[in-house]
Amino acid sequence: MANQEIKMSDIFCSADREQGDLQSLIQSIEATNGTLLQPILLRKIKSSYVVYDGRRRFAALKAMGRETLKANEYILAGDEVNPKTVSYIANTERKMLTPLEEANQICAMLKQMTAEEIAEKLGKTLN
Repeated sequence: MANQEIKMSDIFCSADREQGDLQSLIQSIEATNGTLLQPILLRKIKSSYVVYDGRRRFAALKAMGRETLKANEYILAGDEVNPKTVSYIANTERKMLTPLEEANQICAMLKQMTAEEIAEKLGKTLN
């Protein structure tokens, strides 16, 4: 089944995280005629969806008054995707982490994955 538009009201995004200043992100989205350059990762749970990755992008679109998420603006995650793992990987890719922050992220991932799996997902080697 091909992706379809999803109503923003059918998407749950945890509000427990500070979204920070969205203005620069909104300006970036507006500069591309309202198109996201990176899709939002969603997981379908019953008749609604949960944002796994892309909380700031989702918040920016809501602030812009968007009512739907276009088919090319999201990816549906399968059951095999662990939200904590997605978060860890996104954090390591998004910003320059200090060696200690990176080690903490990897230690947390080791609770759910092998070192080999982590290295593969992060594009690193074990040597």
